Amino acid sequence: MQLKQVLANGKKETLNVSVVFILPEGFELAPPDRISLDIKETIRNLSFQNYRPTKKNILV
Repeated sequence: MQLKQVLANGKKETLNVSVVFILPEGFELAPPDRISLDIKETIRNLSFQNYRPTKKNILV
């Protein structure tokens, strides 16, 4: 199943999905060189970034 969303111009497009992931205080996303190839293949083109430079435990 492929979900679609209706754009402002009325056309249907692939559904955009976002998430906010809050880790416990002191936790943060591992640097790219510490992420295994298996995990990189699993997440493929998903991207993550810090919500703010001072909030490394909150990812969007």
